Amino acid sequence: MIQRWGRRNGLHHLLGQRRGQWDTIGVVKEINSAITDWKPQAAYIEATSAGKTALAVLGKAVQGCALVPVEASGSGSKLDRIRGILPLCALGQVLFPSPACGEDVTWCYGLDAAGLDLRTRLGALRGDRPDMRGEVDDEADAMQIYLRHAVTTPASAYPSRGQVTDMISRLRGGR
Repeated sequence: MIQRWGRRNGLHHLLGQRRGQWDTIGVVKEINSAITDWKPQAAYIEATSAGKTALAVLGKAVQGCALVPVEASGSGSKLDRIRGILPLCALGQVLFPSPACGEDVTWCYGLDAAGLDLRTRLGALRGDRPDMRGEVDDEADAMQIYLRHAVTTPASAYPSRGQVTDMISRLRGGR
């Protein structure tokens, strides 16, 4: 699961999402593709075995994007962590794209095999199921990883894309 997030005026905007089941090489390729397509300032990468491989490989290849290893575990159970972000959604701190955006947001409003869209799937995570597995779990897990780090790390902690590009240029002997 790869999600694209933006932050403006204290609000967190879910801008895009890529769902899939990838092997380690696939994870590296998908992360690289997402960074190339979305051009983020930072990429939070879960420090699992595939994530560690992606950090090692992409750390040498990606420019203009801070690669930030994150621990998925945090504190408490996965369900506790997911419950911890639901109030942010309920209070309007997490925004989803408008359905008026059409085909560009099918990842958010398209229906899964159970006939649910992303917002309905996330809203259904109330702890009724003892086994939080599958794509819904991955979507919520990716969301909590971003939000947990975003609310505890000020935006100023990461350099802007221009600052990163300038730093790389200077390291390479430019200006």
